[in-house]
This record gives sequence, structure tokens and C-alpha cells, in this order.
Amino acid sequence: MVRSRRGVVVAILLSLAWLGPVAAQSATATGTLLLQWGDAEGGLRPPQMAWTLTGDGGQVWNVDLTEAQVRLAGGVRALNRSRVTVVGTTTPGSPRARGAPLSPRLRAGSVRSADGRIASLMTQPPQSGAKPYALLLCKFADVASEPRPRADFTTLLSGTYPNLDHYYREVSAGQMNISGSQAFGWFTLPQPRAAYLPSGRLDLTALASDCTAAADGVVNFASFAGIIVQVNASLDGSAWGGNSFLTLDGITRSWPIMWMPLWATQSSMHGVYAHEMGHSLGLPHSSGPYSATYDSRWDVMSNSYLIFNGPTSSYLAGHTIIYHKDLLGWIPAARKVTVTSGAQTILLEQAEIPTAGTTPLEIVIPIVGTSQFYTVEARRLLGYDAPLPGEAVVIHLVTPFASVPAKVVDPDGNGDPNDAGAMWLPGESFQGVNGIRVRVNSRTTEGWSVTVTMPLPDVTLSVAGVGVGSGVVTSSPAGINCTSTAGASSGSCSAPFAGGTVVTLSPTVTAGNFAGWNGACSGFGSCQITMDQARAVTANFQLGNQTLAVTANGSGSGVVRSSLEGINCASVAGALSGPCTAAYPHGTVIILSADASVGAFTGWSGACSGTATCTVTLTQVRNVAATFVVTNHSLTTEVSGAGSGSVTSTPGGIDCAMTRGVVAGHCTAEFVEGTMVTLAATTSAGSFAGWGGACSGVDACVVTLSEARTVTARFDPPTFAMVITASGGGSGAVTSQSGLTPALACLSTGGGVGGACAASYVDGTVVTLTPTATSGAFGGWSGACTGFGPCQLTMSQARAVAAEFIAPQALIDNFARALLGEGSIAPEVAAQLDAAGNRNGVRDLGDLVALMDRTAGARFSAAVMRVLQRSGGGRAIRP
Repeated sequence: MVRSRRGVVVAILLSLAWLGPVAAQSATATGTLLLQWGDAEGGLRPPQMAWTLTGDGGQVWNVDLTEAQVRLAGGVRALNRSRVTVVGTTTPGSPRARGAPLSPRLRAGSVRSADGRIASLMTQPPQSGAKPYALLLCKFADVASEPRPRADFTTLLSGTYPNLDHYYREVSAGQMNISGSQAFGWFTLPQPRAAYLPSGRLDLTALASDCTAAADGVVNFASFAGIIVQVNASLDGSAWGGNSFLTLDGITRSWPIMWMPLWATQSSMHGVYAHEMGHSLGLPHSSGPYSATYDSRWDVMSNSYLIFNGPTSSYLAGHTIIYHKDLLGWIPAARKVTVTSGAQTILLEQAEIPTAGTTPLEIVIPIVGTSQFYTVEARRLLGYDAPLPGEAVVIHLVTPFASVPAKVVDPDGNGDPNDAGAMWLPGESFQGVNGIRVRVNSRTTEGWSVTVTMPLPDVTLSVAGVGVGSGVVTSSPAGINCTSTAGASSGSCSAPFAGGTVVTLSPTVTAGNFAGWNGACSGFGSCQITMDQARAVTANFQLGNQTLAVTANGSGSGVVRSSLEGINCASVAGALSGPCTAAYPHGTVIILSADASVGAFTGWSGACSGTATCTVTLTQVRNVAATFVVTNHSLTTEVSGAGSGSVTSTPGGIDCAMTRGVVAGHCTAEFVEGTMVTLAATTSAGSFAGWGGACSGVDACVVTLSEARTVTARFDPPTFAMVITASGGGSGAVTSQSGLTPALACLSTGGGVGGACAASYVDGTVVTLTPTATSGAFGGWSGACTGFGPCQLTMSQARAVAAEFIAPQALIDNFARALLGEGSIAPEVAAQLDAAGNRNGVRDLGDLVALMDRTAGARFSAAVMRVLQRSGGGRAIRP
């Protein structure tokens, strides 16, 4: 007995149910780890975090990670969108008859980056330009209601105030928008609501897969950057935002996505949509420094219910914090100040609707010894931030690896991060950890003047003496008093100094001479050091001076410099200039370096050899020679194709022309090694098809000549269009010669055309067109062709040809009038009639009779009848 496919599926499901739950099994999975954030209605419950792992083969797991595991792996931003390997145990998801299968659950025992290193922060590209979202309205199979019309969601996505495109343009300072977003639906999901909530936990991947599949027939997902799934019932009590790995319209990638429940269509609509869209862009939550998550009115990613808007009957959100804007690439480097030491006074501009220019929008203060830092921003009652608690400087403590990285600094500890304790005004100072201090000096038109102070801890300065001479090194301020005798140091040779202190070291010779500093100082005079970290200095006391002389040879050019000032010897093809000889204290170690400016440095001779830096110990007179040699490399341009154009180089040398396949000019030239040559292609006929060899693409080709190089360039010939039209009431066909590609076969009926009536051909192609009448007769060419026979054209430009096919009835009338002597007919048309008539080679009555016999409903027109009457009616018709 043949069983239906549906019956087989049901039998399998019943068998699985009889077997009972499948036991958890050990598993190791590698793929892309994605995070989704869940937010309860009104923030009445703590947020949820869900992880999904998409394997290299497309399998999706719901992953259970503990907060400790996330922290150990580097934190939320280190793991989200990272390629990782998870080791743990997996429980299969329940199979389903329709729609995407439920994802198996993977309980992680460990998580690490797939290349064996701790997962690092994945740098995201700046969120800039248009990021259109496809908003999909999907109904559960068991819930028929459509709570709002699609037009409401179209408005929500628009660029009018206070809708999402308008909102994100303001929040990003015009750097990002969601222009092009569209709403689609309502679509019916293949499963009831409960099927997407196994054990009460929402299967985000299954819901996203089923909703996008339901919409696939009308949505081209390749046109969108992100997806919004809006359902017509509750989910698991939360709205969700994050990413999901999907294959849509041939595109497989991590898609920014939002899962919106029924309550998101109500008074929370604008605010919760803005909040979840932030999650889909990768933003985490922020909060006050307390246990609540949704308590900060300074950030849409904390509290999205900033103010109720009457016209939309919805709560509107404010801006996001400066830390989040920086994560999304909306703070230019020129408008971000990082304070690492000392005291800096900064004019800080408002974060909302900033003016043009480079006035800072964000201050970052790293906390030494930790990964934490403070951010400082200025907030004003502007735009969507008009309902903020007030205008002030706001500070956040950021812990990058935490699940909620940014927390408002609120020293009063009263549980409210929106009151005066969290708002810093002129005359107020914040005292942070490690002595960090932020003072608000004064109010400006667009913001505030702020001074940030970063005290540094004490650091150690160490001094040692070397060499066969003797001397003493002392410091100002006091602390160092170090004696060196034949390389042995004694006395106070190490001392702590306050961070940032400028210490001056002075050498005093007691035997011989001072041969210079090494380490944190160089040269021969007093040494000044800024103590921004621990420093070490060596003082060299020697006996007598020795001479070092440098020469150069070869056809190239270059400079030889010494590590201690004295040698700065330039050579141009062996001709020397500059200081090429210097005297140094006995035993001084000098390092010589050679830098070629024309050609290449090929090595040392004399007291050194090889091509690395030259180290000379001056225990006697030393002589060193450097060789600079010019090396040339050839650059060859090979042009091909049947088009016309040229390739030229900068600097000059290449001027290679192609004219319809014929090459001329200079296609090979030599350049000095290391020269950067730019090749430009110019088309004179046809099109430039692109580079090959050492370059690719169609833009300018840039080649650095470290060796001989070959570049190819192809010029394709131009193409021209051939278009056939028709007139007249007859029927016929116009066809091209056999073997022509593409072929033309244009059919005409009553002056209308169909079939292959137009095509494009390469310059020079010969096209022969032949007319064939199927009803009536061919009445001749017009346009690019004339006459009645086959038309032959050479495609050196666009061509248009018109063929006339005369209707049978018109032929009858014209031929009859011609036979009666009151009209004319073209000989070529008469020849066609004779060929279809009695074929006697004469235009006569027999041809007319044959024409009327094969024409349905043939008759003489009134005009012909009048001619017959004037002719006596019975008189023979003359040929």
C-alpha cells in the first residue's frame, strides 16, 4: 500500500513521541555566536539575553552561557558576532511538520575563539548611510487578528517627526538613516503561537525563519540591511533585538533583526522600536549604578519611555549615550579626547544635534591598571532629548566586558540616576578612582568647559655608569648622586619621582671625558627626562677621543647617520656632503644606519659588512664605506581587444595605443626600483574592460616596481543597436542572414511588430535583412534602407529600419485602378503579384483574379466601382 508523504511524517512524529525525550549528548560546535536582548513590557522584569550559534554547515543552536563564562571569554562585545568553538552538551529541538525546525539547545561547558585565542572585541564597521529595514507583519496560525494596518507601520518607518528614520538621522547627527524601509504583510505563519515557545522559551531563529519564508514571495531581502518581525500576539513577555544568521534571497549573513510582540504596537510603539533597533545595531543596555536596568533617562538603551506624544499616542525615546554613539562610529576621531595624564581643559559640545567643526563631543578617561574608563558628555534639551531630566554634564563608568557596560555616575547613592546627583554643573567636581578629577568650569552656548585631571603615581629613575673613565651623575630635583669608576657604579643611583616630573641629569667628569648617554637619554650635554613611566639611563665615561670616517660609493644616492650626533653623510653617485667624519670618546659604541633615496643600499665595507645597521666600538680610528646602487625594473603593458584606447603612465615612459586591435607606441619602460607607477586607461572607441596581470579592476592601476612587472589592458569594441519597425496593413517578416548572432526575426501584422525586432552588434558587423510578405505584399524599406530587395548594413552606428507590408485589400484596390488606367503600382509590387498570380511576367487581370481568390472577403471599393462605371462597366479592363 502506498502511504502519503504526510502520513509518513505523522508516523515518524508519533514514533519520536513514543520514544520519549532524547538524552543530552556531548557536543563541540564551531560557528558565529550571536546575541539577542529581550526587554519586558514597561521594563517590569530584568532583561533577558539569548545566544545563538550558527555553525559552518548552517546548523543553529540555542546556547546557554553563564555570566561567568561570558566574562572569562572577554565579555558581551568580545563574543557577540565572533567566530567561536563551544564545548558542552546538546539536547535536540522538537521536529515540526511545517516551518523551520526548532533549534537544539547547547549548554556550554566552555567557549573560546575559534583560532585558540580569547575572543577579542570585534571592530564593527561604522553604522553609516542608509540601513533600510524590512518590517514583516506575521500572524500566528491560531491568531487571526491584525492589530494595526500596515499603513501605521509604514508611517513608523518614515522620515517625518517623530518616526524612526527621522529619529535615527538626528541621533546619528545625519550619519545613518533607515531610508528605504518598508512594511509588508500581514502574512500567516505555518505554526500556532505555542509551537514557537517550547518549554515557554521563545525560539527566535525558528520564528525569524518562518516569518521571512512567509514573506519571501513579495520581499526582495537583498534590498534591505535589517529585518523587523512584528507578530499579532505576545511572545514570551519580551520584545527582542539582536542578530540572526539567515540565508535570504541568496545572501547568507548575520542580519540585524527585531522580534516585536503585540504590546510593541501599543503606547510603547515608538520607544520600544527605537530601543530594539539599537540592539539590532549591536548596542547593549546601559543603566544607573544600581540593580535596575531601565532606570536611566539619559539613554534610549535604558529607558525608552521618555515622553508621551499625543499625536502618535505613543511614548518617544531620547538619544543614546555618547559611549554607544562612539561604538557605532558616529563620533569622529577629531571630536573625541582621551586624557591619559596631567590636566586638560576641554570645551565640550552638546551631544545632541552638534554643530559643524571639531569641538569635542566625548571625553574618555582610562582608569590605569584596569580595562574600565569614564566617558564625559554634555546633554541639552534639544530634539528628542527635550524631555531629559535637565541640561548638564553626564559621566558614565564603562566596564567593557560587563553585560551592561555603561552606568551613570551618581555619587548620592539614592537609587535615582536622573536627579541632581547625576547632573554636573558649573562649579561642581567629580572625584573618581586613582585620583581622577572632573571639574565643570562654566557653561557655553553649545556646552560646557570641563577640566580633567589625571595624577600619575611615583615612578623610578635608575642611572648606571659604564666605560673606563670616571665621573658623577646628579639630578635636579635631588635624588640621584651616582658615581661611576671604570664602569662600577656607587652612591644614590636610583630614586623615585612623582609622575610627570621633569628630571634633569648632569654629568661631571673626574677622569677622562664624558662619552654620552644611552637609554632614556642621548647626546653629550645635560639630560632632561619626563617621568611618565619608569626610566633607565646609562652614562658613559671614557678616556680620549677616536675618529670615525664614513665614505660612500656606487651610482645610487643615500644618507648614512650615526646613533650619536656627529655623522650625517649624504652621497649622490659617490659625491659626499654633510658631516662624514666625527670624533667620539674612546670606547664609544656608534651605530650607523644607511637609507637609500635613489636605488638601494647594497652593503657596508671597511669596519663593517652586510646590510644591517653597522655597530662600531671606537677603541681606535675606524673607516666605514656604504654602497648605494641604482636598480631599474621594467614595466610592460600588453593591450588586447578589438576596441581603441591608450595606456599612459605617471611618471612618463608608457604611452601604449590600441586602434581596433592594432598596437602602437611605447608599451614597455624601465623605472628605478621602488618607483610607484600609476597607469591610466583612456578609451577612444568602445569601452575599457579592465586590467590583468599586476593590476585588476577598471580604476587607475598603481604598481610599485620591486621587480619586473607586466600589466594587461583590454579595450572592447563599441556596440550599436539595430531596430526594426513596420507599417501598413499587411503581414510579413523581416529576418537576418543565417549565422548572425543574435538573430533578427521580426514579425509584422497590421503595422504592429513582435518577435526579435531589435539587437546590438559589435562595430563593423554586416547585417543583411530580408523581407517576406505573408499577407499582401512588401511595399519597400524606409529609414536606413531603401528599395524592395534585401537590405545590407554595416554596423558603424545605431541603425533603424522600417518595412512596409501592404494589406491585401489595399493591393486589390490599387491594382484594379492601375489596370483601369487611373492609378499606378510599383513594378516591384507588381512583380510580387505576378509571382503569386498567373506568373506570365505581365501585370494583367489574371494576377488581380488570383489575388482576390486568396483574399477572404475580397471586394472592389466604392472608388474602384466608380471607375468601372465611368469606363462603361462592361468594357474590358486594359492591362
